[in-house]
Order: sequence, then structure tokens, then C-alpha cells
Amino acid sequence: MDNKKIVLIAAIILIAVGVVLLTFNNTGYERIELAPNGTSIDIPTNHMKYQGEMQGFKLWSWNYGALITYNNQTAGNGIQITGFSSDSLNELVKSNHSENIDGFTVYTLDGSNLLNSLKINVPGKIYCIYLTNETTSDYIVICCNDKDVTLHMAKSVEYKN
Repeated sequence: MDNKKIVLIAAIILIAVGVVLLTFNNTGYERIELAPNGTSIDIPTNHMKYQGEMQGFKLWSWNYGALITYNNQTAGNGIQITGFSSDSLNELVKSNHSENIDGFTVYTLDGSNLLNSLKINVPGKIYCIYLTNETTSDYIVICCNDKDVTLHMAKSVEYKN
């Protein structure tokens, strides 16, 4: 084969590999409503599973993250999951290393902490953002092993009264 054909074939292969990588690594999102007040968020669509509601907490998980929400208006104050409350969730997340990124405080913790407390398995190092809105009484914890996904989700939150 002459060099032009080899270069052309190599270029076609590289383009095909690039398209495949972009297709599989590109996180798609869908918007879901978190509370009856209309608060919503973008969530990753790949392997996302709603785990259900446990005494006021709504739980979602996927292969590399978790979303935990709580609304005082719909759940009532002081509700606990086997000794786990919104205050202890706050303490779990905020007791770890933090850094400020794009106006959000991002906490880094071991994902096994979520397994121990909420029975959600997110293995390895994860990034969490804890959001609160006193007007709507929403508490949102976003945890993911991909910092960019965590930030995208936090930026996408829309509070409505």
C-alpha cells in the first residue's frame, strides 16, 4: 500500500474511535421534579434508578453516583431513617475535605459512607454538593465520582414555590 492509503485508513479509524468514545462517554441528562413545589434537577440518564422514598428522603442512584433529596414541607421535621436524619446527612457530607468550585462547595468523601448510612453503593472517592433552600424547604445532596457531573447537576437545580 502506498503512504496515502495508509494515512487515509488511519485517519478513518481515528475518527471512528473518536465518535465511539464521545458517544459512550457523553453523559445525557433528563429533568426530573424533586418535590411537589416544582423544584427540579437534571439527572444522568445512564443507569439511573429511583430507589424510592424512605420516611421523607427520596433516593436515586446510578453506577457512579447518588442523589438524595428531602423536603421539610412534605416530610415534616425530625423524620429519621433508622437513626439517620437530614442533620446527620449534612454532618456526613460536610465533615469531609471541601473546595470551592464555580461557587459551589464540593466535598470529597469515600463512597462507602453512603453505603453504611443509606445503603447506596457508590464505590471509591466521590464528590458531593449539599444544597439547601429555606424558602422551598428543599435539601439536596448530589454525590458522584465525576466532579463535572456533580457540578452540572448542582447548576441545573431550579427552585419553585
